[in-house]
Amino acid sequence: MTADREPFQACTEETTKKYSDDTAIVGCVENGQEDEYRDLVESLVRWSRENLLQLNVTKTKEMVVDFRKSKSPPSPVGISGKDVEIVPSYRFLGVQLDNKLEWSTNTDAVYKKAMSRL
Repeated sequence: MTADREPFQACTEETTKKYSDDTAIVGCVENGQEDEYRDLVESLVRWSRENLLQLNVTKTKEMVVDFRKSKSPPSPVGISGKDVEIVPSYRFLGVQLDNKLEWSTNTDAVYKKAMSRL
């Protein structure tokens, strides 16, 4: 997930969140400077390779949260020569997150699941 913020908002340091077989990289891109974020992705790829873990690039997704008024489409992150798909919403640890940080996507998913069990 990538967060792109206005220049007046401070970026916090990039982090990697790991839980069982789910991993999320949360990074802040400021003023179009994606180097730190892409380096973080590359370090995860390198760590996985060194620890004999294979990343499934087809299951890997990137979600960009961008609140700027003038948005330019981001270039996708590449892993092992393949572009990572950019998606408008993503399910992480059972919670449906969307690129507007609204709860409607998650609420709809929970509602659908509840209705299917009735």
